[in-house]
Amino acid sequence: MDSMFDPESHVAITVATTHNERLSDELQATARLLIANSQKLIMSVDSEIAQLQAMMDDLHGQRDRHVAHTQQYRTAIAPHRKLPVDLLEEIFISCAENPVHVPPEPTQFPWTVIQVCSKWRSVAHALPGLWSHIEAHFYDDDLFLRCLRLVERVFLSSAHLPISLNATIDYDAADDHVVEFAKLLSSYAPAFEHLEISGPFSSVKSLMSLPPGSIENLQSLGLHDVEDYSGQIYDFPVLRDAPKLRNLMISFAMPPYMTLDNLPFPQLTHLSIQQTDVDSALAFSILSLCRSLVDCVLEFQAGDIEGQSEAASPLIDHTLPALERLHLQVTGFLLDVAWFPHLELPSLVSFAFSASGNRAWLPSWTPMITRSGRLESLVLYSPINPVLLEEILATSPALMRLDLHISTLSENILMGMSTGDLVPRLTSLICAVDLVEVLPSHLEMLQTRKQGTNSVSHIAEVVFTHTHPFASDEASVRRVHQLAEEGWNISFWRL
Repeated sequence: MDSMFDPESHVAITVATTHNERLSDELQATARLLIANSQKLIMSVDSEIAQLQAMMDDLHGQRDRHVAHTQQYRTAIAPHRKLPVDLLEEIFISCAENPVHVPPEPTQFPWTVIQVCSKWRSVAHALPGLWSHIEAHFYDDDLFLRCLRLVERVFLSSAHLPISLNATIDYDAADDHVVEFAKLLSSYAPAFEHLEISGPFSSVKSLMSLPPGSIENLQSLGLHDVEDYSGQIYDFPVLRDAPKLRNLMISFAMPPYMTLDNLPFPQLTHLSIQQTDVDSALAFSILSLCRSLVDCVLEFQAGDIEGQSEAASPLIDHTLPALERLHLQVTGFLLDVAWFPHLELPSLVSFAFSASGNRAWLPSWTPMITRSGRLESLVLYSPINPVLLEEILATSPALMRLDLHISTLSENILMGMSTGDLVPRLTSLICAVDLVEVLPSHLEMLQTRKQGTNSVSHIAEVVFTHTHPFASDEASVRRVHQLAEEGWNISFWRL
């Protein structure tokens, strides 16, 4: 112990250390003895610390084991473990509203439940309905094949159920990867009920080249951005015999060497053709074939060449008895679409029209949308003469939504809407108001209409569009705020 040494020696050594003085030989010997003694004490303390540390480690280990046992026991008595398998199945099935995402999103169903425990995992994998609707996104070569194998495993989990697949390849994938994807599609062709593909044409070429009858269960097909530049002629032979196909969506620039001859237009109830460079004459031919069509979105090119070809050959009236919704998008240098007057649409309830270059609506087109007398929604992204618009509104008593976007309402129309003589069931309105002076008359129409008879509906949703900034007067601003407080939802959009 330090106490065994002369206290004066301690003091002398401390003073020498503090003042950086040289120790005498006698004190140096004493200092060495003190160092040796301190080292022994350090070793003794280190030994005690090691013993205590071993004891602490043992206690920590015991605690961890007790915590694990506690969690295990709590899991054993957890309420969800009491759920019988049939009830678990019902719960899982009721949660299967969204598609299975690949790559997996761990926070989304069903990937969440298969992480809970082995029982839940086995129950989930035994339910084909959880795995029959897949949404796959391929965006990286490093993950492509791994995701593809996972898609195949999900297909296997769907067992005997029809498969719905929405797959997107949104990058320049390696050719061998796309080939593997195409092989998978072809091998599961009979199982597909709904199929929507966005990617290179090579990804669907094998499937589309299968013999007729290979996709006998397919009800819905969507092909997007599947451009092909090989110059080969494709005619989609697999669609020649697709007895259940009812919904067809095509949105890609089809080269001239592609043909639509094998598409089963007569049996379709839903058709969407966009971004395809289809010309006006072909668009009419397609509609003429679609005898069962209920819903149609059709984009086509029209111009002086198409107009001349239409005028050169006589047009025959065609009736689409079941068509309820028609959305036409016209591109190109539009002079006229000669076949519009030759379409009979007795069931039409929703119509939308847009034309490049702000081409105005023509009088000869009006009967196409008014003959049914059932029109409930009208969207015009083209200017229209006020007299023509009033004629359409006067023959559309069931109209509930009117979206004019760039067209204005005349004073005559506003007066008729105020009393309910025009569009008495209208509840949603979008129209252009480019001059501040005309805004009060529109607000007056809204208020007068609401205060009228019960047979006239309240136009609660209103959007006023304008192409130039305008400053409303204070009275109009106060009136808009008042209408908002009374239940109107009024917005202003600058185009």
